[in-house]
Amino acid sequence: MSIQSIQLADLRPPAHNPRSVIADDALDELAASIRSDGLLQNLVVAPSRGKTYKVISGERRFRALKLLCERGDIDDSFEVPVEIRSKLSKRDKLRIATVENVQRENLAPVDEAEAFAELARNGVSLDDIAAETGKSVDTVKRRLAIAGLCDEVKQALRDNRITLAVAETMTLGSHDRQRGILEEIEYAIERGWAPDTDDIRHNLLDRKPSVSEAMFPLERYTGTYTQDLFGKDDETFFDDIDQFLELQEQAVNEKAAEYVAEGRKVEITNAYSIPNWQYRDAEDGEDGVTIINLSPHGDVDIR
Repeated sequence: MSIQSIQLADLRPPAHNPRSVIADDALDELAASIRSDGLLQNLVVAPSRGKTYKVISGERRFRALKLLCERGDIDDSFEVPVEIRSKLSKRDKLRIATVENVQRENLAPVDEAEAFAELARNGVSLDDIAAETGKSVDTVKRRLAIAGLCDEVKQALRDNRITLAVAETMTLGSHDRQRGILEEIEYAIERGWAPDTDDIRHNLLDRKPSVSEAMFPLERYTGTYTQDLFGKDDETFFDDIDQFLELQEQAVNEKAAEYVAEGRKVEITNAYSIPNWQYRDAEDGEDGVTIINLSPHGDVDIR
């Protein structure tokens, strides 16, 4: 790696930066620091059109230098230390910019989420994103879920109108549901109510059954899933409730047939719970019956 000097006039801003917001006061502070102590960290650039170079890493420093130039503290001929990277792919440029932003200064959650999503779209694996940025694979997955939020919810998170916890909970719903919940939240906040993430979660799941409740092999299910990366147990839920109930009933009938083949007496019920007052435990040596209760919600209880 060799560091060279290039005039500020020959540098161009990056086409894309994972950090969408750079606060004016932070830029002022950085400009003041550069004016006082000089540029302590070089920029990473790539050759562009003509004799110009595009900034790959270090946009904040580049913008601070441009601010100093506008104020007359330096001019266009100011020599900027840079590392020139030639023949970088779009993926490499994005990766370098993302890694620097994540490692040097915490990105806003939405910026980090969208940066990770862009890396993933360019073929970078979750393991590689985690390794490059120093984040855990679980954190990368959670950020990718945030990247899938509708634009209105992401903007509300950027504006601090909702918390990160609320935004994470809203990943459970479709974009239309997210917009509806956001309207309800803003209506509640206007009247001094704080949104409850448990209520939002319950609202969005609509009694969707958990994959852990399935008695049938999951390959039989052909619908979509909702994954709750932010719940206590990292649960996954069936989106097609009707198909789940149909497959659950089929599995209950198959289980009953297995018991009958073993010589057991079987009774299938469809109550919300087994009415204990109708039954008692069989005594030793007494013929009993196996109760399989399939509730209207798809819960199975075998006794």
